Amino acid sequence: MQRDCPFCSPAIAAATIVETAGCRVIYNRAPLVPGHCLVIPKRHAARLQELSADESAELLALVRRFAPLLLAAYGCDGYDLSLQDGASAGQTVPHLHLHIVPRRAGDLPHDDWHAQLLDSASRPRLSAKELRRQVTRLRAHCAAAAGITPPPGP
Repeated sequence: MQRDCPFCSPAIAAATIVETAGCRVIYNRAPLVPGHCLVIPKRHAARLQELSADESAELLALVRRFAPLLLAAYGCDGYDLSLQDGASAGQTVPHLHLHIVPRRAGDLPHDDWHAQLLDSASRPRLSAKELRRQVTRLRAHCAAAAGITPPPGP
């Protein structure tokens, strides 16, 4: 755990949708599109190479289980995955995180969505109430599905 890392903070529980022993899915506080989530390891690791093979496999397995539920919840038919590994690649939080961006045709005004993704400071942040609403919605959607369990709590 890193004291100054927002993804290591106990406050991250409010944004957590589902979790496994070593990873969690959180709702992005400044989503590019509705449903934009992040998959993060619970153990602080800044870069992909800092994960063990088992941790990497767990992270990807969680993406594979969660992504279809995310698409169903938001009525999308595809998704982008994006991982910025290092500051030169656009990583702004030094804790590994894999973006899952649910997509549908014409959802973004132009094709350069990646530049918008990297510019998270310019995207509006969700209010605490709206974040709670989105997380609650996705937790309920996941609870109804087999094989994936939301964390305990509100």
